[in-house]
Amino acid sequence: MDFQEDDSEILCASQKTFGLAIGCIALFFLVVCFQPLCAQNQKGEQGHYLVTNYNHEELPGHHQNWFITQDRNGFIYTGNGEGVLEFDGASWRLISSPGLNAVRTVVVDQDNIKWVGGDRELGYLKADAMGLLQFESLKDRIPESNPLTANIWQIFPDKDRILFVTDNTIYSWRDKKFTVIAHPGPGPIHREYQVHGKIYVSIAGEGMYEVIEDTLQLIPGGELFKSIRPTVALPYGLKSVLFASKSAGIFIYDGSAVTRLENEIEGYLEENLLYAGQRLSNSAYAFATLQGGVILMDENGKYIRTITENDGIGNNQVHGMTVDKQHSLWLALQTGISKVDPLAPYTFFDKRNGLEGTVSNIVRHAGRLYVATYSGLFVLENAAGIVPAKFRKIEEIKSGCFSLLQTGEHLFAATANGVFKISEKEVYQINNLLGCRTLCRSKRNANRIYVGHMHGLSSIKYVDGKWEAEKDIPRIKEDVFSIATQDDGTLWLRTSLQPVIKVEFPKVRDLDQDLDFDTLIINRFSKGLPEGPINMWLIEDELFVTTQGSGGPLFT
Repeated sequence: MDFQEDDSEILCASQKTFGLAIGCIALFFLVVCFQPLCAQNQKGEQGHYLVTNYNHEELPGHHQNWFITQDRNGFIYTGNGEGVLEFDGASWRLISSPGLNAVRTVVVDQDNIKWVGGDRELGYLKADAMGLLQFESLKDRIPESNPLTANIWQIFPDKDRILFVTDNTIYSWRDKKFTVIAHPGPGPIHREYQVHGKIYVSIAGEGMYEVIEDTLQLIPGGELFKSIRPTVALPYGLKSVLFASKSAGIFIYDGSAVTRLENEIEGYLEENLLYAGQRLSNSAYAFATLQGGVILMDENGKYIRTITENDGIGNNQVHGMTVDKQHSLWLALQTGISKVDPLAPYTFFDKRNGLEGTVSNIVRHAGRLYVATYSGLFVLENAAGIVPAKFRKIEEIKSGCFSLLQTGEHLFAATANGVFKISEKEVYQINNLLGCRTLCRSKRNANRIYVGHMHGLSSIKYVDGKWEAEKDIPRIKEDVFSIATQDDGTLWLRTSLQPVIKVEFPKVRDLDQDLDFDTLIINRFSKGLPEGPINMWLIEDELFVTTQGSGGPLFT
């Protein structure tokens, strides 16, 4: 090595620093998997998705938003309480007009035209002389015999026409004029849907109809929906339709019959008032509710998870959803707008999940995830049903926890008040040394673990079926932050000060032999080391030292 020995006694040090590199990350860590919406693959270990909120205080227009979509150029359009919100990726703009109040829906057709429907108003967005989109009303084109007296709730591009739907009328815009599609029976239109290019209409007391040209035809099995009023219709597979209701469950229509889909979420939909739905790009389903945020379900009806205020979205009253080109899920809320990344290969855990303090170490032991932080030691309790995953603090450890070490069936924690052994059944304290920083198992004696602490170096040993504290190793008083061991038993220590410390045990050969302090060789190195904080790496039994941070030189 190129380190120069000081005139004083000598020390040594090294560590597996990658495990501690995350110690600077406060209050969160990542759980990575390749199928983030698969509850079975995640085994209940889901944290919070990455959420971006656009609060109503920073948005133009009204606080209430009803519908949200994306056009071919990537712009986001939202039906707002005072008009249409346009988002170009950097800023929001309100498109308003006299007579255009609450906009309930904005739909983009195959020509990228934005069609708008709202409170007794309908039309489209047209570019002005400056190239900015403005609202162009078509209300004066409606025949006097069928005046627009209600809200436009749905708009459907249908081949060469656009359908505007109210609670009692379907207006068809074709060749720059309106006609009206009559519907059977006295009952009002409950909901309208467009799935796989077909348009369906639910009529109260009558059933489910499909729009065929200028008529409505009852679908096979559509009588089932006389009393069951689906709130949402979404693609299911290549040709079928999924109908979801607030209180009667979820159904599949395959073109010839309607069957019930057994599922795990219909109780949540009823309790929290289903309002809208969206199929995600991985074939999972997102259902928006008026009281419980969003709930996710796979195509087999299995519950995946919820997305609520606790996960960071603006509020739990969700009116509309869309999936953008990057697979993010946008939510039009009672107050503001949120964007969620449900397909990201990571989730976050923080104080909302019970995890407190700056993370210093993470270990999976006996199938459970343990996280050491400056506030204590926490273990992850996996999600159960709609109860999200949550961290439980191990109450026996009252101080900060700085390092974890697992050795087979044993898990050890270095804390500010000593070293603890943790198992499913018990937590017991092995020593009461103050400021224990790091743990390192000896390569010469698997029954010995070295403990770096704020006043030097100590060890614990496995004797007669129990771990016991040993004496402090003399002549080492520095604050030891990390330890590494070579194959011959030599220790390298990284301290809070400049020296790197090397500790050799020349007379210790037997695995069960006690440490021989009289023959202990301690060397300290500082000359030739880089200035400032360092990291140490032991690779193929050779010590490497780098400066902390990126781009630093490598010393050997």
